[in-house]
Amino acid sequence: MKSILYFVVLIVSFGPSAILLTLGVIFSPVWLYQLLESKMATLIPFLIVVAGLLGFWGMLALNDLTLYPHKTDTPPNRLVVYLSLGCIASLTATVFAAYIDWLFAIAMFLPIPVTACLTYRNRAYFHISKFAANKQLLALTAFAGTQTGRRLRHYSLPVCASCLGVIRNKDVVEI
Repeated sequence: MKSILYFVVLIVSFGPSAILLTLGVIFSPVWLYQLLESKMATLIPFLIVVAGLLGFWGMLALNDLTLYPHKTDTPPNRLVVYLSLGCIASLTATVFAAYIDWLFAIAMFLPIPVTACLTYRNRAYFHISKFAANKQLLALTAFAGTQTGRRLRHYSLPVCASCLGVIRNKDVVEI
């Protein structure tokens, strides 16, 4: 039920932007040809389409992270770049759509709050990634204690865990 609700929200909020992105992909060869003919005015729509494609990829990765938190395919720093490019592309499309129709501008702006909501929901994934060095140190201390190299369960963690801010001493952490 939860995944169906997420997909409905994604279709409603990202649907008009995905249609506009599809039109941009269809017209991108024309923009590339005009760019080669030294018409620099076509560079902006082409960059918006590229940023929109990367943002769409980031949205898919963020949705996958929301539905399946144990699967982390995209590194957090790269995901931040993808989502930022997508938000920039969506804001640019919103500004251009505001000259056409205000309902169209609202439809182009909808991906930004949904992305912000899903990013806030998965904030622990982005927070823990800042302390990757502490996680590696924690993993090294876990594997150094065994002769066979098998996985251990820690019931109390050293000072590194206080740096992470998410893991508490009472939590069971498998490394």
